[in-house]
Amino acid sequence: MSKKIVSSSNNNNISLTTSQVSYTERDMRYARILSKAIQCKTVSMDPIIDHNRPKERGDDDSFKDNHESIKSSQEKNDASQLDEEFKKLHDLLRNEFPILHKKYPPLTISKHSLLYRIEGDRSIDESSTITKKGNVDESQHLKPILLCSHLDVVPTPSPEMWDYSPFAGDIVNGFIWGRGAIDNKHNVIGQLAAVESILAKNIRLRRTIYIAMGHDEEIGGLNGARNISNHLMKNLCSNSSNSESNNYSKDKIDSNYPFEFILDEGTMMVSNAIPGQRGHLAMIGTHEKGWMTVELTVKGNGGHSSIPSIDKPSSNPIAIMSRAIHNLEEQQMSPHFEKGSSFRNTLEFIADELSPIMKFLCKNLYIFQYFLKNILVRASNGAAASIRTTTAVTKIYGGEKINALPNEVKAYVNHRIHPLDTIESVLEHDRCVINDPRVSLRLTNGSTPPSPISDYKSYGFSKIQKCVKSIFGHSSTPMLVMGNTDTRWYWKLSKNIFRFSPLALSMKETAMFHGLNERIGISALGQICDFYERLIIECDKDEPTIKLCG
Repeated sequence: MSKKIVSSSNNNNISLTTSQVSYTERDMRYARILSKAIQCKTVSMDPIIDHNRPKERGDDDSFKDNHESIKSSQEKNDASQLDEEFKKLHDLLRNEFPILHKKYPPLTISKHSLLYRIEGDRSIDESSTITKKGNVDESQHLKPILLCSHLDVVPTPSPEMWDYSPFAGDIVNGFIWGRGAIDNKHNVIGQLAAVESILAKNIRLRRTIYIAMGHDEEIGGLNGARNISNHLMKNLCSNSSNSESNNYSKDKIDSNYPFEFILDEGTMMVSNAIPGQRGHLAMIGTHEKGWMTVELTVKGNGGHSSIPSIDKPSSNPIAIMSRAIHNLEEQQMSPHFEKGSSFRNTLEFIADELSPIMKFLCKNLYIFQYFLKNILVRASNGAAASIRTTTAVTKIYGGEKINALPNEVKAYVNHRIHPLDTIESVLEHDRCVINDPRVSLRLTNGSTPPSPISDYKSYGFSKIQKCVKSIFGHSSTPMLVMGNTDTRWYWKLSKNIFRFSPLALSMKETAMFHGLNERIGISALGQICDFYERLIIECDKDEPTIKLCG
């Protein structure tokens, strides 16, 4: 009979079945740190758009003023509470990783984001980089690398549907439960634990390591990653000497692209994600889709619901909008599986890892490309999203009273843009498909085109690939990332930006992202820490980076 250990500490429920598995003290320590981090409710909320709010109350101006006052007070209270939650998280990280924070305290950006700089020991290289004149050749030093993660999480609208409270950080049966367990506080803990371990072992690094942790990735990174990027651009990408710290001048090996590579969250090691795949496959994101939202608006004359229009087709704004949405859903963007397209490149790269039938098809795509394209677009949601721009209607507003026809209806359509499409081509597709002048289309702010494509033959990719094989034993492939990350703000900092989270999941388990019962295994968290430590050390073994320009 198995024995279950249950203890309570810091409002934290810990339950382990000892007959099933045992964990190292190190892994349990990291689990407890992540548990405490989950208890910090660093939730990013979307800006509120209240389409039901009255726009004109000419006979009662006090209504609008009072509404604005209440809204301002609520926002102030929410901001104050969020400040406290981020302070708790910052304090936790400082207390749990004391060596790092004493030697290399982070720079706080935009109040909540953190930027660490772990300086490499340049004296290690200087003996091999002396010029004939006796000076140190600055061009021969290693370029820094940038690791990224984010401190914020998405909301939990239905906490009663979770098996364990989403912000309790319960550790039960070998898992740490709660919002942020795999998005993205596991990477926060993994990256800091890796550096703390290296410093504790007195390992001297030649390469400088930066770690950027934004605080608003889940709502676009406007105040977090964008300002981190601006800070790095100012100090690393400028030829001026106006750096905020003399330390940055040491890292100006290449003022055009200062980082050897950047690694942020992204795709993972997923089983059965690709037709014919056997076991887990590390999908290392070399680029990501673009992002755009189109606002649809239909206006009408309103009127009493007892006397609706007899016009055919209906002039009711809700009916017009319904047809527009139906057309968009039924007539999706065309899939891309031509030579050189993203998912085709992925299949060709891993053909030898697939089942015999899929291997044969992928080795002969010049014959079977149309056949396989038709299979993929129907195989699964993920497969279809891999080869085309997606269309998803996410919000709709209209009508204020049960007995009144609406004057205006709005809907929002979110697109994730395939690299072979553009913002302009997607907007034109929507217009053509809707084909109704009564529906106006407006591109909302914040659109992002598809990212540049990083080279899977590059130094950074090979190092990530090597560490995946070493720690997890899995093969790797370059992959298009469906969602968006903070890397959208870092394009000018490196030519090679990769998006990968060192976590093994099944396709079913990926539903935890932004969903219910988010959790991570204790052993899996320990492996994440091992991965980042191995990556940092591996990137320190090679000959110094040759200066490219600047």
